[in-house]
Amino acid sequence: EDDDGGEAAYRRTREAIARDLEELEREEDDAWASEFLNSDSDMGDSSAWFCPFLPSPLVRVRRMVEVVPITPADHCLDIGCGDGRVLVTAAQSTGCHCTGIDIDAGLIARAEVLAAEAGGEVEARCAFTAGDALAKRG
Repeated sequence: EDDDGGEAAYRRTREAIARDLEELEREEDDAWASEFLNSDSDMGDSSAWFCPFLPSPLVRVRRMVEVVPITPADHCLDIGCGDGRVLVTAAQSTGCHCTGIDIDAGLIARAEVLAAEAGGEVEARCAFTAGDALAKRG
């Protein structure tokens, strides 16, 4: 038994959690690569066939939101937002407002469902638009 006030047990627990997170990240990375290489995969209604939607692994999304100093006063813009997971996670975690734009209307529909599933406050802080962010306005 450790005689250090539980420090060794705490350290072992943190190490175990770190190993579990690394394994989860590897599994999500494998799934991500498999999706990219699988030509029969569902890519929504994408007219941008040359650039398929590949969702960011949730482990990385959460880490991005943790690392970036976002506050409730901020407004995040994601061009090419896909299914909106980055913005919904940011709105949930930080209380910021978010706008997502994607050329794929099917992915925008998924983003709106994801925001609604996150709850009314998150849904109210997230706006998603289907459109070509590179189209010239005349």
